[in-house]
Amino acid sequence: MQVKVSLDKIKLEYSDIPVSFLKLLEDEGKIADIKSVEGFRYHQCLKVQKTNGAYIKLYYQPKNETWKPVGKLHIETHPKNIEAFSTFLTTLKEISKGVYFIATDVAFDIPVPLNNIFVTSNTGRKMNLFNGTRYFGGKGQRGKNGFCRIYDKKQELLNRGLINDELTRVEIVYKSSGKIELKELVQHPPSFNKFYSGWIINTNIRIPPIYKAMIICLQNGDMTINEFSRHYRRVLKRQLNGQAGINFDELLRNVWIEQVSNISRFVL
Repeated sequence: MQVKVSLDKIKLEYSDIPVSFLKLLEDEGKIADIKSVEGFRYHQCLKVQKTNGAYIKLYYQPKNETWKPVGKLHIETHPKNIEAFSTFLTTLKEISKGVYFIATDVAFDIPVPLNNIFVTSNTGRKMNLFNGTRYFGGKGQRGKNGFCRIYDKKQELLNRGLINDELTRVEIVYKSSGKIELKELVQHPPSFNKFYSGWIINTNIRIPPIYKAMIICLQNGDMTINEFSRHYRRVLKRQLNGQAGINFDELLRNVWIEQVSNISRFVL
């Protein structure tokens, strides 16, 4: 079974950008004001969109810092859009004193139904269920390192007429704890196995009813793994040994250099 791993939304920081950079946007596409990202306020928040749909969001100078004619610029976009803005991003790099990685969403696309994916938190994060999507992390933690959501990707693509096959997405946020220069990002892959354990459940492999009920409770968000005794946790993991495990770190390691390099070549 082939699991596709890709970097989804990515955030970068450019240091010491003069406010005159706004003039560079005039020929880049349609410009619109947008709201600040959750938990932060900026002096300038813009979205630039090209006619082909490629977009980039720009957040200039946090409001908790004194306004200056030179300041931080945060950008957010999908990696597939970076090439469309490569000229603009190259110019930003030339006038900036540094380009730093902030965060990215790492997507694991698994070609099985949602109910066949079983993920538990190794750090006690409570799972919440909302509109069919499983969330590990509470409200307001969307951008925190290790935030995870699991949802039916098939339905999303089906609505757009792009796919008919089963597909589940496990999406985990990687946010650096300190500043990482983008040119050094290849040396800093995230580790998700410390946060989560995952399995692809094969319904043809028999699981005793009591442990099947435990899995259903966990998948529905009715209970967390820590609510079970250590004995039941140990036995449940033994029951899952016959199932295919999801090694998040190994899957990501196989594509990390290529994915980061594809971003860097248009930015740096």
